[in-house]
Amino acid sequence: MDAELRKRRRGPEPAPPPGSEYTLAEEVAHTITHGVGILLSIGGLVVLVVFAALYGDVWH
Repeated sequence: MDAELRKRRRGPEPAPPPGSEYTLAEEVAHTITHGVGILLSIGGLVVLVVFAALYGDVWH
C-alpha cells in the first residue's frame, strides 16, 4: 500500500524521447562493437608501451 501511495505522489513516469529505443539486436551489436573496441585499444596500448620501452630514451 505504501509503495502505491508513493508512486501516486511522484506522478507518472516520464516517457522516453521518441526514437531513442533500440531493438535487442541493436543493443547486442553495440555491446559487441564496444567490446571489440576496448580489446583493440588495450592491445594498442600494450604495443605502444613495449615500443616506447625498447626504442625510447629519456628525451624521446
